Amino acid sequence: MRTLMLFSLAWALALPRALTAQTPLPEPGSRVRVWTRLGGLGMSAERKVGRILAVRADTLLLGEAERGDSLLLLVPQIVRLEISRGRRTHRTRGALIGLAAGASLGAFAGYLSGDDPPRTAGFLSGDLGGPSTAAEKAVVTGVAFGLVGSLVGVIVGWRRTDDWADVPLDRVTLSIAPGPSEGVGLSVAAQF
Repeated sequence: MRTLMLFSLAWALALPRALTAQTPLPEPGSRVRVWTRLGGLGMSAERKVGRILAVRADTLLLGEAERGDSLLLLVPQIVRLEISRGRRTHRTRGALIGLAAGASLGAFAGYLSGDDPPRTAGFLSGDLGGPSTAAEKAVVTGVAFGLVGSLVGVIVGWRRTDDWADVPLDRVTLSIAPGPSEGVGLSVAAQF
């Protein structure tokens, strides 16, 4: 019985290192976005963006660009952590979204305008520009609105933004405490 208890205790003491092995935090100088628990409740999170000034096993020193001061964060208070992989534009995506939206809206509006009434006489009758069908209008306005939408999408997508990547945070902890009547208690907690 005593051998089983010693074996269980040795196994339990070795297990925390395997379960709480944390993913290494980003290096100093990295631009990060951090969400931390507000107060002690853990119900809501506050987002902060800045550069890492220093990293220790249980703390992170963050230099905030918005306010120009530094902030010391405890690693257990960090709910989510993202690292910037650089800045990029979204011109192509903006152009494609603008093209699709503009062409759809233009084609829909052109088709809804319906067929032109037939003209019997006048300056625009005959070969110079007779009546148009709803389908012809849909094509013309779809192309026109698509080009304008594409241009607007390129302009909107020109702004540079950060490309963020999640940093996995291991949230499994194991604790051992004296139990009732000279026993040992084992507690495993997982945070999602």
